[in-house]
Amino acid sequence: MTPATATSERGPTGRGQTESASSGSLAWSMLGLVWMALVVYVLGRWVADSEAFSPMPIAGPDEISPYKVAALRLIEFVSVVLIVWTFYRYLYLPWREAGRLTLSGMLVVGGLLAYPIDTMINYSEYAFAWSHHAINLGAWAEYVPGHNGPTRFAEGLFWAPSQYLYLGIGLGSLQLAGIRWLRRRNPSWSFARAMAPTFAVLCLIDLVVEWSFIGLEIYSYPRSWEVLTLNAGSQYQFPLFEMVFVATYASFYTLVLHSEEVNGAGRSFIERGAARLPAGLQQPARLFAAIGYAPTAAFVGFFGPWMVVAETADVVAPVPSYLGFG
Repeated sequence: MTPATATSERGPTGRGQTESASSGSLAWSMLGLVWMALVVYVLGRWVADSEAFSPMPIAGPDEISPYKVAALRLIEFVSVVLIVWTFYRYLYLPWREAGRLTLSGMLVVGGLLAYPIDTMINYSEYAFAWSHHAINLGAWAEYVPGHNGPTRFAEGLFWAPSQYLYLGIGLGSLQLAGIRWLRRRNPSWSFARAMAPTFAVLCLIDLVVEWSFIGLEIYSYPRSWEVLTLNAGSQYQFPLFEMVFVATYASFYTLVLHSEEVNGAGRSFIERGAARLPAGLQQPARLFAAIGYAPTAAFVGFFGPWMVVAETADVVAPVPSYLGFG
């Protein structure tokens, strides 16, 4: 039994909360509706703006190695394949087995729809530098309410969305599998205790992934706290807290998947109360709950902390022209 299908095989007789949950339990669904309205508004205005909805120019004076551009194209291809595989593995297979859209599938949809939050890392400062060589159409930052940082940079449309999936439900499922393994070997361990070593593993995985991306100049972190930064002051600097932020984001997925294991299929903490709705509204309510949960996980675990770092950074590294903003 795999992590992706295990939750879909549990019946509704788990040990958790009953369906007498208060009406406030549907707040995640309402948040999902609000998020989708915001996404439609922001992306709609971006697409309608011919200047903003255009690739960042690749201008000198700096030039990147053609081998790094080739590596970027390979990563873009692999990233698209990963999106397709993630939908197949976590959405289609559990759906085929259970005959309905399961929690893992809804989280995949929510994770991908959380991608428009991406520009918030540059909400006030240029904290994340994108390569102009990536396939891009600029960025929608200008239309995000309250955005006062740079608005013209090269959102990597082919490689960036996949990170919301493999760093989200991918790492979350991996962490949950690790927790199960640790608790089988150490029956006295609580769930919280088993989370600590698995969280450290997620940090190491992210370190390897991001160090590779930075080395290939796919992106850079120009702003950081020097004391917590490798290669501080260099274009290739790596903020060590970045891997903690990513692991925290992934852990949000771990927690919601675990809650379904404990409480039974359809009774994760983001779905409580959905069963009290008319039958035709139950599945949409659950789906919109996942759509609301995913960007919340991204903001609380990653973008919120990064906004603080961007404002308080004490080291600002120079970046080449093809990683700059317009």
